Amino acid sequence: MDILKTITRLRLHHVLFWAAFFVVWITLRIDDYPDLMPTVLAGLLKVVSLAGAVYFTNYVLIPKFLYKKRYWAFALSFTALVGVTGFVVIKILHWILLPYASTITHWPNATLNSQLYDVYIPLFFMVGAAAGIKFYIDQIRTLHHLQSALRAGAETELQFLRSQINPHSLFNSLNTIYFL
Repeated sequence: MDILKTITRLRLHHVLFWAAFFVVWITLRIDDYPDLMPTVLAGLLKVVSLAGAVYFTNYVLIPKFLYKKRYWAFALSFTALVGVTGFVVIKILHWILLPYASTITHWPNATLNSQLYDVYIPLFFMVGAAAGIKFYIDQIRTLHHLQSALRAGAETELQFLRSQINPHSLFNSLNTIYFL
């Protein structure tokens, strides 16, 4: 149990998630690239760009736009983020693969269709899913804080009522003793 608390406290679960994502991506895409080095570099590029987009969305766009009920600004910013990130990934990936141009038979992301399916759609859905998870967790935390505040308020009110009842009971008891 102590290890889980340490992992959560240090946010190591994020590192473990992105490392696992990198390993899975490399495993699934190793045949698409001419050598191990461009595969690893492409995997790092995909993981770093995806993680950057996820954390930017979760810690900048959501608090700045979504929580302030500026839904159109959030949608436009989110779409622009996905578009710019995808464009940068495609350009850097092209630069990574340029030294291997003579050995590549099928160039990754050469057509718009392959760019959509390999870069933009996964980026959109993965960042969107991460934003949805973040939003859901924040809603649960807000609900928990609200319930704690209501519970504390009810406890305070109960203490106040008890303080009002006790002197009255004491007075009645003393009055009864006096008459007896």
